[in-house]
Amino acid sequence: MLNKRNKIKSLSKTRYFSLNKYDKKIYDQQTSISRVHCSQCGRQKHLFETGEEASLFLVYNGETIESQHGFKPLRVYWCEACAGYHTTHLKEWMTKQ
Repeated sequence: MLNKRNKIKSLSKTRYFSLNKYDKKIYDQQTSISRVHCSQCGRQKHLFETGEEASLFLVYNGETIESQHGFKPLRVYWCEACAGYHTTHLKEWMTKQ
């Protein structure tokens, strides 16, 4: 019960109560995925041990992330700095010029 309360607190009350019954049920069942600080990009990211695990995350959580953040993760990539896999909404890697 405490874990459920913390999740609801992290989502604003207005946003939580505006969700329909189905989305509230999904939100309440979500487990938090650990995030790590990626030194390459300088922010928190999801870290996965295998590419398959990250791909499954895209399949099962893509729609939820899109509804919350406005973009859907599209692909998985290997991060040398973290020695693991991350997901991204970018179609391909853009190099800085």
